[in-house]
Amino acid sequence: MALRKFVRYRNRKMHEVGSMAMHVGMDDLEAFVAKGDELEVIDDATGEDLTVAVLARILYNRCLKDSTAVEGKVLRDLIVDAHKRAA
Repeated sequence: MALRKFVRYRNRKMHEVGSMAMHVGMDDLEAFVAKGDELEVIDDATGEDLTVAVLARILYNRCLKDSTAVEGKVLRDLIVDAHKRAA
């Protein structure tokens, strides 16, 4: 399991740190997570950590492709937990 660091640029393209030659898409990031890698995604302009938002987007995209990819109860529990943390 490796930590892979990415930078998201204004044009919404992401590049792995140290590998500026090729941009990566959400499907690439999903494949990295699926094989067990940890991700860190940072916004180039602001330095904001976008990792959670990117992981949520990966999950959203997966559910669009396959509505059985995640049980509804799991998603519900995540929403409840998020509200408890915000309170």
